[in-house]
Amino acid sequence: MQFYASIFYIVNNAMKCFLYSVIFFFMTQVLFAQVDFSGYGASGYKWYDRSFVNGYHNKVYYEGKLQADITVTKHVDAQIDLRGHSDDNTVEFREFSAKFDYFKGFKIKIGHLRKPFGLDQFVDKDERDLVDDSYIHRELDERGYAGRAVMLMVYHKYKKKDENSLPYSYYVSLYKDNSLAYGAIGRFEYNADSFIAGSGVFLQHNSAGAGVTTLATSADISFDFGWYLPSVEVIYAQDPIEELQRKASGFDEKVNTLGIKSHHKTIFDTDSDVITSVQPFLTVGSFFPDLKTTRTYTIQTVIGVNVYFEPEVRLRLNGDLLLHKDKYTSKYYTNDSRVTIEVQVRF
Repeated sequence: MQFYASIFYIVNNAMKCFLYSVIFFFMTQVLFAQVDFSGYGASGYKWYDRSFVNGYHNKVYYEGKLQADITVTKHVDAQIDLRGHSDDNTVEFREFSAKFDYFKGFKIKIGHLRKPFGLDQFVDKDERDLVDDSYIHRELDERGYAGRAVMLMVYHKYKKKDENSLPYSYYVSLYKDNSLAYGAIGRFEYNADSFIAGSGVFLQHNSAGAGVTTLATSADISFDFGWYLPSVEVIYAQDPIEELQRKASGFDEKVNTLGIKSHHKTIFDTDSDVITSVQPFLTVGSFFPDLKTTRTYTIQTVIGVNVYFEPEVRLRLNGDLLLHKDKYTSKYYTNDSRVTIEVQVRF
């Protein structure tokens, strides 16, 4: 008995030494790693069309982001992303990820990542044209098809400036939410000189109650004509929340949603030392929460302009009109429509 105890003691201490050695190795790698900081700060004013029950008609706000990109070795990178907003005056640990790059056309990323589904998920908040998420993106996020999750992702991203880059991008992910949902996501893009065509599939399982497995698919195409950049996206998705509620009521049926969105923008350079360029844009989209009742839907129209004083300093003006229609009335409601003005500085 004493012999086995001695063996266990030796093995246990050897495991501890090995673990401490690994931790020490990674700590020294991080201490001597190259760290690049980036982020943004923004402040603005919003006016909402809504009742006081759902919040004030207007508000002022400020927000910021601090991101650290860590080059650990030639093949290993890491990223830490911190966010703060005046809504709650707290700092949110938005992302940690580690990227492993050993083979051409094949990278691995692990961490709290954005779900690679839908065009909006591939544009950083500080780089997109709209101040707020599109209405379709908000609805997808509520149903679990957007946002972030702890994820293992294998991918390759096309680089236009790299002549040797493969002319396509792909993303294959397995994820788990901090909830009862988990699933798999796949996306493929073909990149040509003037356009990108993409398609995605999203399978998720929510184990709440009786449990439900849902599917979403997407197709999109984006063009780059230099002075004019349009895109069109279609997303077809099952609604896991509504299906779970109907299952709890004894109705086992699928609830299919449909979103269609088109985005158009152009940019005009100026000769002024104050305003360097002006970028007007238009976004039009429709969302049908249940295709069995197509008389219920929402139409979104966003008209906006980004005025650049420097490449990283811009004034953002958005007019976001929402027209809600349900099957019980012929009237349209504009609830949650908004006008936003914001100043943003990136670094």
